[in-house]
Amino acid sequence: MGLAVVGRLIDERLRPNDDSAVRQMLAGALTLELAALVPLVGWFAVPALAGLIGYGATVIALIRRPAPPIAALEE
Repeated sequence: MGLAVVGRLIDERLRPNDDSAVRQMLAGALTLELAALVPLVGWFAVPALAGLIGYGATVIALIRRPAPPIAALEE
């Protein structure tokens, strides 16, 4: 019951002209859920993305060969 009231209070501040109490409660609850998911996304998505970028940089560094010097090409 407490979270429903908090959800409704949040949505009253986000959309003050909405007259439906049920719609206010549902939209506020959705806002609370999305706000609660932010840390989870940060904990799992950001390290995974950083790891993939680092892995890709390592693969590129190991596979890429340096270009031959220009003087060697002229001879």
